[in-house]
This record gives sequence, structure tokens and C-alpha cells, in this order.
Amino acid sequence: MRPLAACSSGERRSFFGVDLIEEGGRTLRLVDDPIYGLRGRYSGPDLPEEGVVLDGSSCRVLRATIAPTGWRINGIRVLEGNATLDCVLPDNSPVRGEVRFSGCS
Repeated sequence: MRPLAACSSGERRSFFGVDLIEEGGRTLRLVDDPIYGLRGRYSGPDLPEEGVVLDGSSCRVLRATIAPTGWRINGIRVLEGNATLDCVLPDNSPVRGEVRFSGCS
């Protein structure tokens, strides 16, 4: 993963999670689903238009902690947390890294 340029709360799109936008324009969407658990979608330049799903079938490691800070901006909960991933894209290129995020609204 590249350094983060921005992050936003998934609450803007009615899911519990975050969109982590890398420098260069790729986005890692992390969703903490109550039924399926943590899943991700990696999208952006040089990836399929619909993005690539990241889950247990494509990742050796996919962990994240996503938590509300207690603050709201325009009714949207501000989120913070961290993520660790070690995944392989369909073309066998790796997506690996650890990231901390805060102020995601």
C-alpha cells in the first residue's frame, strides 16, 4: 500500500467501515459486515473497474480495528483505527501493508 492521502467514513454510504484513499488514487474500502466479517475492495487506476474484493480467499492476513471517536461532523461519526493486510490480486501482484487512520468523516 502507498501512503494515505485521505480517508472517509463509510457512514456516508450506509456501511460501517472506511474508505482509505492512497496517494496515486487507489482506494481501499474496509467494511465490517455483521454477517461476513471484515472484507475489503481495492479499486482505482490499473485495477478492474468494479475493483477487486479482498477477503479470506485472497488474503493471508486481513485485520482491522475500526472505532468511532465519539465525534460527529454533519451527523457523520468520525472513525479511527488501523488495518493490516497481506493479499494477492488476480494478476498475482501483492497488496501488503499496515496503516493507521484517524479523522475519517
